[in-house]
Amino acid sequence: MNFDIFASSLYEAPENIFYFLTNEQGDYLIHPLPDKRLAFERNLRANYLDDFPKQKARKLSVDGRRDHLRAFYPGMGLGLALDRLSFEDWGLPNRFFTLGAVAKLSVLKEQSSDLLNRLFLLVALITVVLVLVTMVFARRVTQPIRHLTALANRIAGGEVVEAPVQGDDEISQLAGAFNTMLARLNASHTELREVADSLEEQVLERTRDLVDANKEIRNFAYIVSHDLRSPLVSIQGFSGELKEDLADVKTIVGGVKGLKENQRKKLDELLNNRIPEALDFIDASAGNMDRLINSILNLSRVGRRDLKIEDVDSRKIIGENLKALVHRIEADGVKVVTGEMPVVQADALALEQIFLNLLDNAIKYLSPDRPGIIDVSAETVDKTTVFHFKDNGAGIAKGDIPLIFDLFKRVGEQETEGEGMGLNYVQTLVRRMGGRIWCDSELGKGSIFSFSLPEEAKLRASLKEITRQLEGYKE
Repeated sequence: MNFDIFASSLYEAPENIFYFLTNEQGDYLIHPLPDKRLAFERNLRANYLDDFPKQKARKLSVDGRRDHLRAFYPGMGLGLALDRLSFEDWGLPNRFFTLGAVAKLSVLKEQSSDLLNRLFLLVALITVVLVLVTMVFARRVTQPIRHLTALANRIAGGEVVEAPVQGDDEISQLAGAFNTMLARLNASHTELREVADSLEEQVLERTRDLVDANKEIRNFAYIVSHDLRSPLVSIQGFSGELKEDLADVKTIVGGVKGLKENQRKKLDELLNNRIPEALDFIDASAGNMDRLINSILNLSRVGRRDLKIEDVDSRKIIGENLKALVHRIEADGVKVVTGEMPVVQADALALEQIFLNLLDNAIKYLSPDRPGIIDVSAETVDKTTVFHFKDNGAGIAKGDIPLIFDLFKRVGEQETEGEGMGLNYVQTLVRRMGGRIWCDSELGKGSIFSFSLPEEAKLRASLKEITRQLEGYKE
């Protein structure tokens, strides 16, 4: 069944009741409100844990496996029921979706009151019948009535039992009515179970499609990265040979006599400054290219490398990135301003790749109409470190912002080289460290790319949970 058809079936809920479906992190996949539906794909947060915090719940009940949860929120006037849809039977023990149902407490109270009134009416009817019949047929009727009353109490307590039917008198007819009611309840339960099984199969089929797509992307990136590494090794090899040859040239030139003073100065400038500087730039660029190739390999193996969380000096990381990009910065006349950069809990290689990609993008998309300015800063918000990369470049149209983090997606006029992988990889790295990334931009005025890193305890918990979820995708 099509996923959209399934989502539509959840929206066709009774009045005053609505359903939703979330992923493992609690982000809405299906929700009656379009703004909350798949909000994380637009880099927005819409999570049922925010809408229904456990601290505000009363009569919170969870079974031993945490597959079912029932809670009431008197302050919000709502009741919540959650069921976890696990894929353990399909070899994905750590993958699940959460199906939720929300109803207004006023509706539940009205239904409970109506049910209670009906039960009271039923008990009153049975009592009246018991009194009347007892007066005429005391010995014959007393025992069946007591037995039927006991069954009614057990049914009211949630048991599914069947009342014995003997004869064709009024008591037997009442027992038959009980049995008819129970049969209908059992049929409804069976129907609900079949719907749940069908839903699980649909979700599993969708998950299998996603797994196959991820494998294809990883294989493609792996092949491309190997094709890029061969010419890079040649560049690094020739650069090393040039350095060795340069040393020989210096020795030869030092022994040459009869050179004019200005010629010797020019040779000294070339051999001792300009050529070594150019070779150093080649080495730095080759090293940068090597790291980019490794990034492609990492993208093809998302979840395989264990992140090493430690104290990382972000000022040192940004300094190394600027050194690798110094030639482009100077050639384009770009001014880079860095504020106070903190020591954060992160994976050093991941943070280096995030910084490098964001700086590279800022330089690449500067406007030719004005001198380029890039401002890098950091701040602490609610025990979370937030980094900002602000530029006065070409900017991004509002309608294109949700697309910029998609794989191989490029927006706007394509006047610069690139394959559209950088921001997607940055987003993957940020998410793996428990953070999120977003962009504020105005076309023609510039952009601000921001990403957050949570505090240490929260970060480690996020990494542990993400690693657990990705175990099913590792080969």
